[in-house]
Amino acid sequence: MRDVAHPVDYRPLVTAVIVTYRSHALLEAMCTTLRCFDHAVVVDNASSDGLLDDLRNRFTGPTHLQCVPSPANLGYGAGNNLGMRHVRTPYALILNPDARITETDIAALVAAAEQFPRSAIVGARIETDLGVAETSYDWTYKPDPPPRPYVEPQGLLSTRWLYGCCLLVRKEAFDALGGFDERFFMYYEEFDLCGRAVDAGFDVLLQPAARVVHRASSSSAPSLRTRFLKDLHWSRSKRRYMEKLGLVSRRPLRAALRSLTLLAAGLLYFTLLQGRRGMKMLARAAAEID
Repeated sequence: MRDVAHPVDYRPLVTAVIVTYRSHALLEAMCTTLRCFDHAVVVDNASSDGLLDDLRNRFTGPTHLQCVPSPANLGYGAGNNLGMRHVRTPYALILNPDARITETDIAALVAAAEQFPRSAIVGARIETDLGVAETSYDWTYKPDPPPRPYVEPQGLLSTRWLYGCCLLVRKEAFDALGGFDERFFMYYEEFDLCGRAVDAGFDVLLQPAARVVHRASSSSAPSLRTRFLKDLHWSRSKRRYMEKLGLVSRRPLRAALRSLTLLAAGLLYFTLLQGRRGMKMLARAAAEID
């Protein structure tokens, strides 16, 4: 696919959708991001940290901002589904609260979507404090992929997987797909949405000319509880996603035995003073139990 060189006036076409949870520390950075849009929706997942009130008071600019409080912590997918119900523009840019993007990058994403009307989702090159998110260009899904050389894409290309911290979605296609599968609380729901889009005959595109900086894990304060919950949701979502792909089947007895094995491994790591590994094993043990 060739790159799109011509500029596009994206502002009337796009609504920013951001879901937050205890993200008050990111208030000023979010205000900077929101000023790139004429329309924005911020959904707060019952944080009770005053973010929405401070956002209304501090945010100034031409953006039409809708602040949507959620009565409960709905997670990533359901929270974005709630935000998408308030979108009235042809496109929505789903962003993590700790993702940074410029007007030039937004315009590149919209230009790609405009060039290919069958595109349901367009993603950007994701740059994190750990490097570039490499696997967003892959057409296959392997639960534990082997290491491989990183290949920098040279232009706009078609893919099956994109990372959820920055997704330009076509509103009509998103609604036709039924939005995110809300059985995923956090993690893998963007893989699932992209895969369903491709299976339904839509295009999923990666536009490497658009670059997003994502500070991994900066939207929540580090703690053992946070680490446990993230590992729990990641393990549970991975299993559910593999079940949807038909790579594994759910067998209660096997799940119970696996949970006990992981629990024992976690306790062993704690006795060896390896708390991080122990917490991960306990989270994976809990993930086997629905």
